[in-house]
Amino acid sequence: MDGLSLSALKGEQSMIQRAEDEKVVRAYLRLCEDQCEMRCAGWIGDATWRIWADGMSDQLGTEAGEHRGREPFVSVWRPMIGDETQYKLLQALLRGEFQEHQPSLVKRLLNGLYGRSGV
Repeated sequence: MDGLSLSALKGEQSMIQRAEDEKVVRAYLRLCEDQCEMRCAGWIGDATWRIWADGMSDQLGTEAGEHRGREPFVSVWRPMIGDETQYKLLQALLRGEFQEHQPSLVKRLLNGLYGRSGV
């Protein structure tokens, strides 16, 4: 986020985006996909996942239209929706179709992901 321009941080919608802003957004999208993969692998606790998933929805919006998302994230993200070659897990999450893996109790205990907070 530190690499975004001031207009991008303000959320100003512009037809012309700085290449640096798009680069930052694409890095964020890759991070989101990695977080989805880590959740599927059982490495992310429930409480942390709720925070991360809500944050992704707030930034990018949802296909159901519940959240519209924020600029410049939406401008970069929207053209990718439906392209099944990119960010499959992230797209499923925002459609409300994310199938997360539920690790066994033993794996959750070993990974330190079981308990009240789960963070």
